[in-house]
Amino acid sequence: MLIAPFALAAALPLSFEDLGAIDARIAAIGTAAPVDRRLKLPRCPDPAEIAPMGGNAIAVRCPSLGWRILVPLVASPQNTSAPDIRKGDIVELFVDGAGFSVSTSATAAEDGRIGHAVRVRPNGGNAPVSVTVLGAGRVRANSIN
Repeated sequence: MLIAPFALAAALPLSFEDLGAIDARIAAIGTAAPVDRRLKLPRCPDPAEIAPMGGNAIAVRCPSLGWRILVPLVASPQNTSAPDIRKGDIVELFVDGAGFSVSTSATAAEDGRIGHAVRVRPNGGNAPVSVTVLGAGRVRANSIN
């Protein structure tokens, strides 16, 4: 008996990413719009990577399957609370790359809130680096040059 390939594919159960779980993980980084529920992303075999992309979006990606989405951050109306990082604060700077992750200390060159881009000066370095605020005392490099 010969089974048509499309019939076999239709019989296999498809597993999609839990978008609610992605929303919950994003909430730990910043206030973002919910992930579009119309998306049917194949379930990533490893936890999806979630990282700020400057001051206006969060990137969610599955390197092993090759998909990536950007989720827009939403501005909180007239947020009058103190910044999460103040100019002069010593912060922990995280740098990620293909197959590695390192951290070092840096000094904030300006005030910033979670999800916003700010500049910091790595300790021992003169050139400022553009980073995204992750939380009080924590920042992530936006790009590696």
